[in-house]
Amino acid sequence: MRLLKQVQEMVTETSKIIEGDVAFIDVNGYVIASTIGHHIGKYHIVGKEIIDNNLTEIYVSSESVGEGVFSGLYFPVHCNTKTVGVIGISGNQECIYKYGNIVKKMTELLLNELDEERAKKEHARMKELFLEEWILNEDSENKEVQIARGLEVGIDITQAYRIMIISSIDEQRSTKSCLLREKQEQFEKFCDSVFRDSIVLRNVGRRIVLFSQKNDREMIQTAQYFKSLAKQSYSLEIAIGIDGNSEDIHIAYLQADKAWRATRLSKNRISWYDDLGLELFVVGIPEKIKEDYIRKIFPGCGYEELDSWMEILKVYYSVDGSIQKGADLLHMHKNTLQNKIKKLEEVTGCDVRKPNYSALLYMALVFYIEQRSSLALVESKKRNRLENE
Repeated sequence: MRLLKQVQEMVTETSKIIEGDVAFIDVNGYVIASTIGHHIGKYHIVGKEIIDNNLTEIYVSSESVGEGVFSGLYFPVHCNTKTVGVIGISGNQECIYKYGNIVKKMTELLLNELDEERAKKEHARMKELFLEEWILNEDSENKEVQIARGLEVGIDITQAYRIMIISSIDEQRSTKSCLLREKQEQFEKFCDSVFRDSIVLRNVGRRIVLFSQKNDREMIQTAQYFKSLAKQSYSLEIAIGIDGNSEDIHIAYLQADKAWRATRLSKNRISWYDDLGLELFVVGIPEKIKEDYIRKIFPGCGYEELDSWMEILKVYYSVDGSIQKGADLLHMHKNTLQNKIKKLEEVTGCDVRKPNYSALLYMALVFYIEQRSSLALVESKKRNRLENE
C-alpha cells in the first residue's frame, strides 16, 4: 500500500516537472499509478510487451494509442538489477529523450530506497520474532538450529547475557495526559539511542534489554543511572527489574520479570531477583485464591474503596510505617493518616501497626497489585449490569 502511494506521488510530481502525463505499469502489465486517473487498473499492452520481451524501450505514436495507453516513451525500471515495472511519459519523441533517462533514474532510486526500507523492516521483524521465541518461551528448538537462526538476525546466542526489564510508571495515574505521553516518547527515544549496542525487545510497554559481560554491580549501576536520568531529565518514574544471572535466557527473563513486578512495592523502583522474598511466591498462586483472599481481608469493599485503602497501605509500607513520611507522600496531615489507619482496622479487623496483622495486610496488597486490572474489570461489568437493569 505504501509503495503504491509513493509511486503515485512520484508520478504526480514528475508530471509537474515535465508538463506531461506519467504512468507506472507493474510486471503483470497493469497500470498502478498514473496522472490519468481512469487509466489506473487498466491492462497496458505496451508495458507488458516490454516486460515479456526484455525490451529497452518502446515509443508509442499518437496513431497507435489505445485503452490505458497514451502517446509517449515507455522503458523498463530496475530495482537491484531486477525489472520491477515500466515507466511511461507522454510527449513527442524528440523532446522525451532529453529527460527520459532522468525520469527512469529517479524512479529507480525511489524504488531502491523503498526496497531497502522494506528489507530493514523485514529484518527487524524477523529479529523481534526470534527474540520473542528465544527469550519469552522455553527452549524447545534444536540448539544448532537456534544458533543459526540467531546469527541470521545478528544475534550470537552462545554468549552469556544479563536481562533488565525497564518501563515507565505514571504515579499520578494520568496516562492519558498528552504531556506525559510526550515525556514517555522522549524517554523511549533516549533509551533507543543508549541501547543501540544492546539487544532490545519491546514487550507490552516494557523494554527487555540484554547486556553482555555485565556483573551484578554493573547491572545495578546501569539501573540507577536510568532511574536518575528519567527523574531529572524527563520527570518520569521508571521501574526496573534485574535477573538473577541465570545461564538459561528464558529463566533469566522470568527472574527479571518477577523482579520487575516486585518494583511496585519497592522504595526506589529498582528490584533485583536475588533480593526478592515474599514476592517470589505470588506468581504461582491462582488468581481466584488471590481475589478470595482480598475479599476476605476487605469484606464488603467495592473497587474504589479497596483501591483507596491499598494506596494508603502501599505508601505506609514504602516508608516503613513512618506516619509523618506517609502523610507527606499522601498529601495529608499525619492525624488524618492516623485516623485512616484506625478506620482500616475497623474495616478489616487488622491493625497494620502490629506485626502479625501487618503481614496479612501486606499479602493482600501484593495480591491486589497483581489482580488490580481484573478486579477493576469485574467492577466495571457489575456497574454496567446494574445500569442496564
